[in-house]
Amino acid sequence: MINENKTWNEIKDFITVIVPVYNAVNTISKCIDSLLFLEKKGVRIIISDNNSNDGTQNILSKYQDYKNIEIYFQSSNIGGRSVQFLANKVQTKFLIPIGSDDYLIDCTKLDFTINRILKNPNTVGCNFNSSFIYEDFLVSDKTNIEITGSAENKFYKFFLHVGANSRYYGIIRSDLFKHLYPRENYFGDDVVLSARILSMGDWFYDENIILHRERGGSSNPLLINKANNFIFIPPFRLFKELFRSCPKLSLKVIFALLIYYIKILLGPLKHILIGR
Repeated sequence: MINENKTWNEIKDFITVIVPVYNAVNTISKCIDSLLFLEKKGVRIIISDNNSNDGTQNILSKYQDYKNIEIYFQSSNIGGRSVQFLANKVQTKFLIPIGSDDYLIDCTKLDFTINRILKNPNTVGCNFNSSFIYEDFLVSDKTNIEITGSAENKFYKFFLHVGANSRYYGIIRSDLFKHLYPRENYFGDDVVLSARILSMGDWFYDENIILHRERGGSSNPLLINKANNFIFIPPFRLFKELFRSCPKLSLKVIFALLIYYIKILLGPLKHILIGR
């Protein structure tokens, strides 16, 4: 048990930010600017550009002189392997994945968050106060809750509060992220990753760390359908992998999982009906 609080000078040795990027010319400047507070505190920020062709690389080149920002330009689009590439460069105990269209609006109290995690060795992650950006308002992410306790209660709450990417964007133990990150991409692999990591411990929630996320493809099942070549019913692999991730499959947990899966099936219909 660690009793003494770490200072910012020590915190930087426990956390690394990774940012996979592809064709994000409209958002990448705002994304990186939101991370400069951490950069000034000495936190390492690693960026991998997946061979963008829309001007993103020109914007990224403007940040190459920052002391704690490392930028890698891939010679080809390597897809999901870009995240693995970034994770393998992390040497700290925890990492923070940030999307190129996500903005860490307020992370000034991240030192308190890290200290809380360090004092609880059973913690595997901590999600932030996350909201999706709509045209002129914000919508709170469903993942803005804490998940601790027994395996049954954790997974019951997890399936009832699964949001886009689930707890993918937050603080995650680096060793678990590297070990459990999918070797191949499939529909819902980010949710499965979160479930597998959750099976290893507790997931905290910190309302003081504020993350705003652009409403991208993950919030529109129609776009997901198109990207994965199916119409309404997602591949059953997601359901199977989530089933395998649960350390205890009680009727309560199975009920919550079925509710989540039904929501996935109804999602495209909802977007058709409301025209979004």
